[in-house]
Amino acid sequence: MASKRNVRRKSCKGKVRYGSASEANAAAYSRRIKTSEWIIGYGCKFCGGFHIGHPPANVRQAIRA
Repeated sequence: MASKRNVRRKSCKGKVRYGSASEANAAAYSRRIKTSEWIIGYGCKFCGGFHIGHPPANVRQAIRA
């Protein structure tokens, strides 16, 4: 079982941290245009910043509906 500290480190390791939601959404939109992948910006509960990534399946279903 992973420790909370290890989970926290791995959640942000190697990711770009954006200072605001608008910066993350702009980067996500740019990446979406370049790669045709579904990328969104989201708030990180560990570092307080924002990252970009693929949304989970339940979020994709909610957006489609």
